[in-house]
Amino acid sequence: MKKKYSPQFKAKVVQEILSEEKSISQLSSEYGVHVTQLRKWALLQSVGQSPAPPTVMNPWNSANSFIFYGRSSEIATNNREEQEIAVLSMHLLQMCMVYINTLMIQQVLAEPDWQNRLEPEDLRALTPLIYAHVNPYGRFYLDMDERLPLDE
Repeated sequence: MKKKYSPQFKAKVVQEILSEEKSISQLSSEYGVHVTQLRKWALLQSVGQSPAPPTVMNPWNSANSFIFYGRSSEIATNNREEQEIAVLSMHLLQMCMVYINTLMIQQVLAEPDWQNRLEPEDLRALTPLIYAHVNPYGRFYLDMDERLPLDE
């Protein structure tokens, strides 16, 4: 069973990691959290992000392996600078996907058929955190002189 940790607990552990009074291995044993997880928490903190609440992050957990599919969806280097670039690149790609998804959802909701079909509960459940429509394989042709056909 997967353990869940509060943001306060994560912040406390990251502060201890950054204080460097104990090694990550010692903190892992002390708190019962895997070393890899501790490193991820510390890396997120170092790039100015705090771990998001589970309701926001869960849809992206599987998307991360979809986007970042190297070595079981884990960062495949110990070099801190390369880790930071990898995480920031993934974050940028996620934000681009959210932006495009938001535009597509707005386009669909602007159609009269959908305006009367959805209840308030349906609208509250809409999220741009989707990726099933994205094909990560094959060739991609980009024409930077043309806009995406989202306004048509």
